[in-house]
Amino acid sequence: MMNMSLFDDLASSLKNWRFWARFAWQDVVNANIRTHAGIVLYPVLAAIWIVTISILFGDILGADRDDFMAYVGVGYVVFTFISGCITASYSVFSRNLKIIQNVPIGIMNFPLRETSRFLFQMLLQCITVAIIFVATDINLTLQAFWIIPAVIFLIIFGLCLTLLFAIIGTYLPDLAALTSSFMRLLFFITPIWWYPGLRGGTRALIADMNPITHFIRLFRYPLLEGGPPPPLTLIMTAGSMCLALVVTLCLFAATRRHILLRL
Repeated sequence: MMNMSLFDDLASSLKNWRFWARFAWQDVVNANIRTHAGIVLYPVLAAIWIVTISILFGDILGADRDDFMAYVGVGYVVFTFISGCITASYSVFSRNLKIIQNVPIGIMNFPLRETSRFLFQMLLQCITVAIIFVATDINLTLQAFWIIPAVIFLIIFGLCLTLLFAIIGTYLPDLAALTSSFMRLLFFITPIWWYPGLRGGTRALIADMNPITHFIRLFRYPLLEGGPPPPLTLIMTAGSMCLALVVTLCLFAATRRHILLRL
């Protein structure tokens, strides 16, 4: 349906939520279909990663192990969602080429499917985080409701990244390996398992310039600090989301009619 307008494509794809939501969940299930654990692997693997990092680095950083485990858990699930939206998006259109060619649906359905896949994975990983919160006796306050706009911001940002890198991957597929390497570097300069203000100076500056840091803080402050996110975090996340939205929509409008020809 390449002949429809941009906004018709967006509107029809959003209305077709049963298609991309169902296929996204099926993607999550099929990823571990040959295992006995199935989707239980997502929270189990998250638990292994979070507990291991907490044990290895908690004592080195002089952090309370219980608080540090919750700190790492929140950072892990948010970073994993954003990283997945970026690194797995390069082949979104090529993987769905036969459907695009033969089924009369808007092309936006496929970035929505991909984003939903990582959202479902994040929700499964959040089971581990919830267990950590209960086990470590972390008490939530009414400020925890700040995670509602945080989730909305994160989903919109993730969808923009998915569509943006899906378009880039269609025209420049060689960048996929470079982006994957960059995300490994970004993992270490994002405060997932370290504290930005531990030494101040350059470390804090790098963290503050990293948009992913602020998306993580959108969740950490209401859940762990019992307060709203700081103004800088709200500005950075809202600004990053709006910038990604504008850039992605402009690029999508300019390329959407030619995507099929490039596959």
